[in-house]
Amino acid sequence: MNSASIVLSVQKPSGHFTTCESIKGTYAKCSNLFSQMSTEYVDHGDLIYRVDLVDEKENVVSRKMLRNVIEGDLFSFA
Repeated sequence: MNSASIVLSVQKPSGHFTTCESIKGTYAKCSNLFSQMSTEYVDHGDLIYRVDLVDEKENVVSRKMLRNVIEGDLFSFA
């Protein structure tokens, strides 16, 4: 696998997820960044986010669920 993406999606009231942000890079870089991401939940609020590690064939390799992530903060270290 040569390339990959990390995709941040937010859950809408309907239950469906909509993509908010994504980054692309080598599989090694994306996999490393994905493994460093926390899965911690904030006690308050009700926004749910999903982070997917996606390979070059657009298959989801791994997934994490997050709560109350501020858009942009998730990838601030990338």
